Amino acid sequence: MADVFNNPSNDYIVPGLAPCPGVGDQQYLQWTTDGMTIIRGSTEISHLSFGDMRIPVNSFNKQQKILEPGEVTFIQGLSKGLCIRQQGFKLPELVSQDENKNLYYLQVDLTVSFYKNFKRVEENLTATGNYEHGIRIDNALDILFKEENIEIVSDYDEGESILGFAGKKHGYEFKISDVTLTILDTSTAGYEDSPFLHGDNDEEYLLEEDPEYDIPFIKYSNTAMQGIIFRGYYPSGTQTKDVKPRSEDKWIYLHHIKDYVTLYSKVDDPSCMIDEPAYLKEVKKVEVGTNNSVDDVISVSDYLNWVTENNKWKKVGESYIWTTSKDFEDCTNKNLLEGFYVFNPQLYPVKIEYIVFI
Repeated sequence: MADVFNNPSNDYIVPGLAPCPGVGDQQYLQWTTDGMTIIRGSTEISHLSFGDMRIPVNSFNKQQKILEPGEVTFIQGLSKGLCIRQQGFKLPELVSQDENKNLYYLQVDLTVSFYKNFKRVEENLTATGNYEHGIRIDNALDILFKEENIEIVSDYDEGESILGFAGKKHGYEFKISDVTLTILDTSTAGYEDSPFLHGDNDEEYLLEEDPEYDIPFIKYSNTAMQGIIFRGYYPSGTQTKDVKPRSEDKWIYLHHIKDYVTLYSKVDDPSCMIDEPAYLKEVKKVEVGTNNSVDDVISVSDYLNWVTENNKWKKVGESYIWTTSKDFEDCTNKNLLEGFYVFNPQLYPVKIEYIVFI
């Protein structure tokens, strides 16, 4: 047997001995009792501590499932962020002999849709101010809403000249449209004492909605969470019969859903004498569970096609962790993370495990 330690020929022989503990050259990222560490052999190279991190958790959901090849699933959050629904409509500038009486000599026709006994109901309503009884147009609307058991209150913002509507409680959903304002001027029977003289104003106005006053009844229509801890488990070569996954292929796709998506479609119009193609811009709402695209809502399949075509997927390997702050009470500000889709594009199944919390 050759002496590997005393070899005059200098033809050294690799003895095939097991490496000594602690001298390996490979580096790994590894969880420890208080954080994450990069190690080489048994030597700690770098460490990030999580031991002092404390995030208050009101509720959480832990699940695991197997994603088959080509399968996509939606993971929902734990909150929709209930808000007080609001809308506002601009009143026109009116010529009046006594502005203090204006709101008593107005009539409003509108359409309101809302949920009643778990069904969406749509009603056409008409409210009229009454100076003799001290009822302004916003008071008249409140009386009418109460009679119809509609949980909405109205008010008039004098500074901005806005007729506003708001839900009485968080999460109450409604939509007001087709708001028409009628001026009860001196030519109207019974309103000869009106501050509006006949001919000074138009008789009717279709009121324009002010988008700054539009607040939905929820912040996150597709649910949201304060944090996500996600892990993917990828099979070894011995676990798959036909496919041996490479380390480069041990990833899946993840995408946090948007509330709205902007679409552009090419317009072919031979009457347009232009060199560059024209495009039609559409903004559509994204709603999980919608199977068919309509005028203002995009279906799930069309949305996921848009995500793929526009490279909006995010590659996730062994883990994915994202936390944010507690949400604002103000319904115009958002802190939470939207619910997300997970898609397995690989030729083998992948097990996923996750915790979402708020």
